[in-house]
Amino acid sequence: MCISLPDTTTTTSQFTLPLLFNWARQNPNLDVWYLLTSATADNTDHLLTHLLHLYPNLNLATLDLDKIFHATPVNKLFNSRRWTRNDTWPVEVLSDMLRVSVLWHWGGIYSDTDVISIKPFTIPVNAVGLEAKGLIASAFLSFTKNNSVLWALMKDINTHFIDFKNTFLIHFFNKMSKDAVVKAGSGSIYDVAARKSCPVTYQMATLRAKHF
Repeated sequence: MCISLPDTTTTTSQFTLPLLFNWARQNPNLDVWYLLTSATADNTDHLLTHLLHLYPNLNLATLDLDKIFHATPVNKLFNSRRWTRNDTWPVEVLSDMLRVSVLWHWGGIYSDTDVISIKPFTIPVNAVGLEAKGLIASAFLSFTKNNSVLWALMKDINTHFIDFKNTFLIHFFNKMSKDAVVKAGSGSIYDVAARKSCPVTYQMATLRAKHF
């Protein structure tokens, strides 16, 4: 079994590299794959080279997205490029498509790159993490290759992708969101809506702080 940690950003975060060390160290009997969508990874300080030398079970690879999505239910969405619009959170959508597709092809364990492994895995295959009762956490998935649940998830992603170009209103439910902190430039729905629909207010608010 292997552990896959796809990175859909264009640069390797310095926060990510210690987590790679953590995954490889905690699970020496499993292959840990750091999967990139960019051609190269930031190795300016040679930390990545050091980690790859230190942990023989740590691997680095660049994904061929056309091959990954070919003949899967998300291929149509991927090729449509509708998900690349700035107001559809392209990084997040690509990450959602990738995590399920990678497990469909090879099986194993998927984890977000901001999740830490605190002890070796002893969990069963075909399992998911939970954020709360009845709420599945997509940050962690464990499935066998070609599992039917993964196929169903890809079909769901393709069917329920939301394109906001035909949306006229967004209701934020102040009672529920009033205490939420929005990071400027985060690409969240509130950040995008504020930047595009209220540019003057957005500019003034973000001059004072990185959050609003």
